[in-house]
Amino acid sequence: RGWLTTPKRGVGQDRKKTLTEHGVKLSDMMWIRKGGSVADKVQRIEAVSRKWSQIFGADEEHCARASQLCKNDLCTQMVYEFPELEGHVGMLLAGFDGEHPDVAAAIDEHRMPRFSADNVAPSAVGKVVAVADRWDTLTQCFALGLQPKGSGDPLGLRRAALGFVRTLVEANVSIDISELTKDLTNGAQLCDFIMARLRADAIESTPTDIVNAVFATGSTQPTDIVSRLDAMKELSKSDDYASLRSVFKRVMGLSKDHKGTKYASVFFIEQSELALAKRLESTLLQVQESNDHHGALVSLCALKPELEDFFSTVMVMCNEPTIQNNRLSLLKSIANAFFQIADFSLLSSET
Repeated sequence: RGWLTTPKRGVGQDRKKTLTEHGVKLSDMMWIRKGGSVADKVQRIEAVSRKWSQIFGADEEHCARASQLCKNDLCTQMVYEFPELEGHVGMLLAGFDGEHPDVAAAIDEHRMPRFSADNVAPSAVGKVVAVADRWDTLTQCFALGLQPKGSGDPLGLRRAALGFVRTLVEANVSIDISELTKDLTNGAQLCDFIMARLRADAIESTPTDIVNAVFATGSTQPTDIVSRLDAMKELSKSDDYASLRSVFKRVMGLSKDHKGTKYASVFFIEQSELALAKRLESTLLQVQESNDHHGALVSLCALKPELEDFFSTVMVMCNEPTIQNNRLSLLKSIANAFFQIADFSLLSSET
C-alpha cells in the first residue's frame, strides 16, 4: 500500500509551494557537463520563445511565462519520484497557482512529442516552448561537442531534432535550418544532423527514390520539404506517373551538364520546339501564381504532350552547335522548374 500513498503525499508536499518557488532550486541543478544550470537553460528558452512567438502566432508574454515555469517541476517531490510526470505536474501546479490556462497547458505540452509516435504540442504557446527547448538543447550540445557518435545518443539529441522539425511542420512555420545554424559553433554539422532526422522520418512513409529526389534539391526548410514530398507522393498515384517520370527524367538527363537557360526562337527549326517554348512560358506563369507545390507540379506536368512531340521530332544533340545549345537551354529551363520541387533524374525507373 505504500506506493499508493506516495503520489498523494508528494502532491500534498508540492502544493505547499508555488511553482515559481519550486524553481528557485534550478540554479543549483546542473543541466549537462559544462552546460551550466537548468536555470541558465530556462533563460535561454525564454529568449528564444520571445523571438519566435510571433511566427507561430502565439502570445509573447504567455510564451515567456510558460518558458520561465516549464522546468520548475523538476524540483518537486512528485517528479523526483516519477520522472515521467515532468511537465504534467508543472501544469497542475500552475493551474493551482492561477496561471493563465494557455501557460499551464504549455508547461505540459512543451515535452511533446515525448516519443516517435506521439503528437506534437497542440497549442501555439506549447509549440513555441517545445521548439525553443529542443533548439537550446541541440545548439548547446553541438557547441560543446556532445553530438551523437555512432548509434549512441545518451542525451537524446536525435529525438530532440525530430521533435523540433515535426513541430515546425505541424505549425506550418517556414524556418530555414541552414540560416539558423550558419553562425553557430558546429552549425554546419547541426544543420546536417537535423536534416538527416527529417530524411529518416520521411523514409518511413515515402518511397526512398522520392525522398532522394526531393532532398537533392538542397532545401533546408522542413515545411517546404514536406510540402514537396506530399506533392510528389500525390503525383506518384496518377495512372500516367511512369510515363511522366520517364519524360521528365529524360529532360533532366539531357540538360544535366548544360549551364545556360537562355534560348531564342530565331534558332528554332521544328514547330515542336516553338510549341514547347510557348507552352513553357505560360506554364511558368501558372507556377509562379500557384500557392503550393502540388499546384505547381500539376502545371509543370501539363508540359508532357509538348515534350513528347519535341522528343519525337527533334534531335537535341545535333551537329550544329548553336541549334544544339538553344535546345539544351530550353530543356534546362524546364529542368530548373522541376528542380524547384524534385530532381526527377533520381526517381526510380521501376514501375
